[in-house]
Parts: sequence; structure tokens; C-alpha cells
Amino acid sequence: MHDITDRKLLEERLRRDQRVMLAMANAPNDIFCVLDRAGTILMTNQVMARSLDRQADELIGLCLWDILPKPVAEFRRGVFNKVLQTGLAERVDDRGRFGVYDSWVIPILDDQGEIIQVVIVARDVTEHKKIEVALQESEKRYRALIEASPDGIIYYDLDDDMAGHHRIINQQFATLFGYENAEELIKTHSSINELISEQDHPRLRKTIQDGLQDGYIRDVILTARRKNGSVFQLEVNGSMVFGPDGKPQGYFGICRDVTERIRVQQELIRAHETLEQRVLERTAELQTLNRQLHKEIYLRKAAEDNWKHHALHSEALARVASRANAHLDINAVMEAICDEVLRAIPFSICSVSLYREEDDSLHIAVYASKVKVNYFSIPPIPRPQFEEYVRQLGPIITIPDVETLPLSAHLATAATPNIRTLVIMPFYHMGEIVGSLNLASVGEIRLPTDEELDLLHAISDQAALSLTNARLFERVSDSQARLKILTERLVEVQEEEKRRLARELHDEIGQMLTSLSLNLEIVSRSVEAGEAKSIIQFELERIRWQVKQLLDEVRDLSLNLLPAMLDDLGLLPTLLDYSQRFISQTGILVNLSHRGLQERFPPQVEIAAYRIVQEALTNVARHAAVNQVDVRLWATPQELGLQIEDQGVGFDLQKVESAYKSHGIAGMRERAANSGGNLEIETNPGKGVCLTAEFQFTRPDQNQESV
Repeated sequence: MHDITDRKLLEERLRRDQRVMLAMANAPNDIFCVLDRAGTILMTNQVMARSLDRQADELIGLCLWDILPKPVAEFRRGVFNKVLQTGLAERVDDRGRFGVYDSWVIPILDDQGEIIQVVIVARDVTEHKKIEVALQESEKRYRALIEASPDGIIYYDLDDDMAGHHRIINQQFATLFGYENAEELIKTHSSINELISEQDHPRLRKTIQDGLQDGYIRDVILTARRKNGSVFQLEVNGSMVFGPDGKPQGYFGICRDVTERIRVQQELIRAHETLEQRVLERTAELQTLNRQLHKEIYLRKAAEDNWKHHALHSEALARVASRANAHLDINAVMEAICDEVLRAIPFSICSVSLYREEDDSLHIAVYASKVKVNYFSIPPIPRPQFEEYVRQLGPIITIPDVETLPLSAHLATAATPNIRTLVIMPFYHMGEIVGSLNLASVGEIRLPTDEELDLLHAISDQAALSLTNARLFERVSDSQARLKILTERLVEVQEEEKRRLARELHDEIGQMLTSLSLNLEIVSRSVEAGEAKSIIQFELERIRWQVKQLLDEVRDLSLNLLPAMLDDLGLLPTLLDYSQRFISQTGILVNLSHRGLQERFPPQVEIAAYRIVQEALTNVARHAAVNQVDVRLWATPQELGLQIEDQGVGFDLQKVESAYKSHGIAGMRERAANSGGNLEIETNPGKGVCLTAEFQFTRPDQNQESV
């Protein structure tokens, strides 16, 4: 009974083993066969049959060693016999007719442990072996390339915390950090973080995080530490390595020491900055020199133009004064003025309007024109209307286009339809309008320049003076006795004025012009000779100074004739201005004090007071030998007083007056008397001079204007 049971168990086990072997035999890719101890094939599959170009049934009962090529049969039989001897399974790479096979030779034991059969399972690994060989070759080339690189190369894995652990480094990387070989570095430092300065760890982590975004790390500079403790600047470039699941697995990096490069770059940057600074400084210097040169050229040209303008205007003013003072006939004087104005200022028409008391209007008296014009057909302008124009448009009426204002109906329409620009300069005598100087352009708008307006001011002052003189002559023509006295006086005044003007023009302006001409000739020769710039600049400075002196002389000459400021601003501002000019010309300090001069005074009183102060200060400069003089002015609603006092050498008043040497004193007394005042002089030799004048007047309402 026991034997039957054992046999059944053995049969069941055999059937199970046959099912397992049958399943292995049906494996689609592996060669499978079962041999007995003699090598006879007991079981096989179609894979093995196909490898031998036979059917599986044909192989059953054949000896495997007889159907294999002899070298292959000998190799496999040797392995088969070794398994029979040792009882242990063997795994070998078996090169068959069609390739390389990974073979297992497995013994099958019975219950007593004896080998009764041998199973052979083989898989074709030809392609796998080829790939493996190719990978080995590739790794050799890759290692050779890494080792040949002049830069340090590293590949390390990334943990979950992104800490790097070395897998591959080359010798240059180890040398870069001061180690003899890669093995020593890897043994000493397991993570790349240990090679980087702690202060750069956050930046290293951020660099890796940024690399996860685009897959690359470019031009990152980190502070690294060598084996000996020295630090250097490490430049890192590389790329992230991602696994099949898209997660980062590692990092491949190329490292190099850029400490020297950074030092050179910093030196280059400093050198570049220094060079840029020097360029900026030099550029600024050149710009400054260029501006100075342009300014010098501009000033030189402006000085030359200014000198030419002022020379022409001075000549015109001198000719006007000469021709005006040469006549007492009003028309002759005004014609001379019109001729000289057109000669100095390029307008087409110049005319003079004069005031007539019989109709209280201004009439065209004379004109000069470069074009055909019927000026006398222009109707007169009523004085109130003209004064209203002056009040609205200013002391100098400038109309760019006469068609834009109603004034054109009176001044231009009847003369010529082509008149465009009109300039009107009123004449004043003792605060009253006595006439006007009129300029007109034809066919074009032409505005006067500031220099031309200054010249018109000076000419209008001269014209007003000449007109006053001429009218004075007319008013006394009915009285023969007074005519003779006034004529002599006028002639004397005119001759004195001529002599003074002649002296001023000859002694001052003439000499200045001669000197200026010589200096310009010197400069011209210096330029032609190529002399030093400093010499030319010195000569130009002399010319500038002479031009300034010439301008001052011309201005003083104009102001001495009759300052327009007296009519425009009044006595006090005019005396303040004259005092400043007197101080600058003579060096004598004028201590001017005043009280109650807020209101304007009658024009004749202001002119008389101004001329008396002017004459008195002139006498101080000529005779007193002092360095300062006191001028006092005071006023009440009906009286104006003035006093000029110096502590100079003084003089004998009676002796001077009896010797007929007191023309200046007599003139001051006459001015005071003609203006409703009186003049007193207190002086003795060595005691200085005190001159006092007082004027009584009645202030009309229409003359009560504020200064």
C-alpha cells in the first residue's frame, strides 16, 4: 500500500514538472531542450528547431552533439559534462551559428539526488552584446574626451533636496580644486556643496532651480575653495539631465577658474572708466575752448559792428548838430535833420511835423524821400489826438503796418498807398509836444533796431533844441533891440556849442577813432604775421576798451546836449544818473541828498535846476581841487531849492565878476531868473564854495505827475 502511494506522488510530481517544462518550451524567444545524460534530446521547442532549420519533432531522439557544428558541439558538451560532474547549474555566453546566446545548463535530479536529465535554456543576446560593446567603446571615447578637456567636467546626481553627489569627474576638475586625482576628491567630498563657499550656497540652489526651468545653466560665477583653503572664482556652464519621467536626475557641468579673467576684466573696466573720464574731461576742455573761441569771435565781430554803427551814428549826430546849428530857419534846420536821418537809417521817407498854435494841430513842415510822394496832402493831426496816440502807443510810436491802425488815415493814406511801417518820435520842449520826427518804409515792413532808436532819440533831442532856438529867434524878431541881444546870445551859445562839439569830436572822439584805426591796423598785421594769440588778444582788449570809451563819450555828448531822461523821468532820476557819470568821469564823490521831490516840477524849472547843478559840478571839477562835493535838493508844493557846496580852494567872487571871467556864473544867474528863481553864491579864497538857488512856481493840475 505504501509503495502505491509513493508511486502516485511520483507520477503527480512528474506530470507537474512536465507542465513546467512544457510552459518553458513554449517560450517565444528562448531556446529550450531537455537532454538525457547521453545528450539525447527528450524535449525541445520550435525556437530551437528553427535555429537548426528543422522541425521540433525531427529533433526528438537525436543526440545534440551530432547535429551541432563541431566547435559549438565541443564547447557545449564540455559545459554539459561539467554540470554532470558538479551537479550545479552553469551560465555561459555561447556563440552559436547565428550569434551569441546567454545559456543556462540546469541539472534535473531524482529523489536520490542523482542527475537524470539536463535542461538547456538559451536566449539570443547578439544585439544586446553589440549594444554593450558599443557602449563600452563609447564610454572609452567619452572618458578620453572628458580627460582631454582643459576644463573641469563633473556629472552628479540630484537628491530630493537638490544636493549634488559626484558620479563622474575628470582629472582637470580634481586639479582645479588642488587634488592629485579624482578618486581623492570624491573620497574627501561627496557633495559639490562642500566645494563651494557657504555664502554662495543659496545662489547655487537658485541656479539649479532656474536650470530646471529651461534645462541649462549659463555663466554662473561662484566662489570655490581649494584643498589648501585658498578661494577662487569658478565659472559654471552646463545642462540638466532629466529621466524618462521628466524629473531631474542629475547635472552635467563644465567648470573653469576665471579668477584671472575677472581680475583682467575689472582692470579693463577701471581702465575704460579712467579713459572715459579722461575723454570727458578733454571733451569738456575742448568744448570750453570752443565756446571761448566762438564767444571771442562773436564779441570781436559784435565790437566791430558796434563800432561801425556807433561811428556812423556819431558822424550822423555830429552832422545833424553842425547843420542844425548852422541855421536859425526852422525849415532849413528840419530839412537838414531829414537828410541826415535818411543817410544814417535806411528808411524810404523822413518828415518833420511841427505844432501850430492857431489850429492846435501838427502839420507836415518838411520831408525827404527816396521815392515819389505827395506828403503835403496829409491832413494835420489835432494835438489832443496825437497826445492820445502817444499815451496809448508809447513815447516812440512804432506801427509795423499802418493799415492796422486808424492813425494811418492821417499820416500815410494821402501820401502813398505803399507805406507800410511808420515810426514817430515826438519833439518836446518844456514838457509840451512841439513836433515829431516821422520815418516810413515803402513796400515792406521794416522795424528799427535799438541802435537806430537811440540815434533817433539823440537826433530828436537835437531837433527839439534846434527847433526851440529857431522859434526863439522868430518870437523876438518883432523887437529890434531884443532881437540884437538875443541874436548875439544865440550866436554866442551856438558858437560855444560848436566849439565844444568840435573840441569833443576832435580832442576826444577824433583821437579815439584815430587810435582805434591804428590798433585795428596793428591787429591786422599781427594776424597776417601769425603772432601769438596773447598779443592779438591784448590788442583786441585795447580796442574793446577804446570802443567803450568812444561810446561813453558819444553818450555823454548826447546827454550834455539835452538828456531825454529829464523829460521822461524828471529832475531827481536825471540828477542821480548825471551824478554817477560825474563820479566815474572825475573821481569826485557826489553826496546827493533830497527831500520832498516825489512830484514833478514845471519843465522850465527842471531844466534850469539841472543846468545849474551841471554847471556848478563842472566848476567843482575844474577849480575846487576836492575829492567830494555835497548836493542838496528840497521842495515844497510851490518852491524848489538846491544847494551845491564844496570845501575846496574857493575864490574872490567880486574880483571874478568884475574881471568879466564869470560867464558860467552869469549864465546860472540868468537861468534862475528866467525860470522864476534866484541864485546866491557864498565863497572866499580857501573857504570853499556854497551855491544856493530857489525857484518859485505855481504847479498846474495837469503837470502833477508822479516820478
